Amino acid sequence: MGHESLLRVTKHTSVREATVGDSIEYTITIRNVGPIEARQIRVPDLLQSASSFIRGRV
Repeated sequence: MGHESLLRVTKHTSVREATVGDSIEYTITIRNVGPIEARQIRVPDLLQSASSFIRGRV
């Protein structure tokens, strides 16, 4: 392994089942397990066509 950042991304929800109209809160965690600082990170999270985004928070 060279000298670079190494990012691990996980997406988690406590919801196991949902029906139409339910809101689901996800937590996305990004960890840098490499030896170098990571900068200007972008993590796209695409919604399925039947989903809609409701104002989130960071």
